[in-house]
Amino acid sequence: MASDPLAAEHAALNRWVQEAIESVGAGQYWKDVELKSLPSGRILLEAPPEQARRYLFAALAQARQCDDPAARYAGRHTVAAVSALLRRSLPLEKEDLIRLLNWCTGLRDFYQAPVAYVTKALWRCPCDKGAATLCGLARRRLEPA
Repeated sequence: MASDPLAAEHAALNRWVQEAIESVGAGQYWKDVELKSLPSGRILLEAPPEQARRYLFAALAQARQCDDPAARYAGRHTVAAVSALLRRSLPLEKEDLIRLLNWCTGLRDFYQAPVAYVTKALWRCPCDKGAATLCGLARRRLEPA
């Protein structure tokens, strides 16, 4: 991970996930933890927009690896970080939104997808015709087969 340009962001996210897991205890793994309730989560939330965007990309990469049963509980907290970061108005470009849609539709358990926040991010798209194009793509990807 040393050559990973998001190594620092991955480390910050790992601290949040570890702190979240420790805060609920082993027997209550199913409980939700808000980012703002823990110091490591507040670091993610209070980051400047460009840094928060980098945290989002790190969280998307980590949440993609949550198909491993052992990582699934940690993945709940990673997806929670994605949701919380998407509540902010981040400087996302069209390619970022495509990456976000690909992540969302690739989740093993789609019910975990933060669809409302992804939709808001799509509507905030600054690109000309970008929002319309991405909304069409999202509709095709999110419609049942």
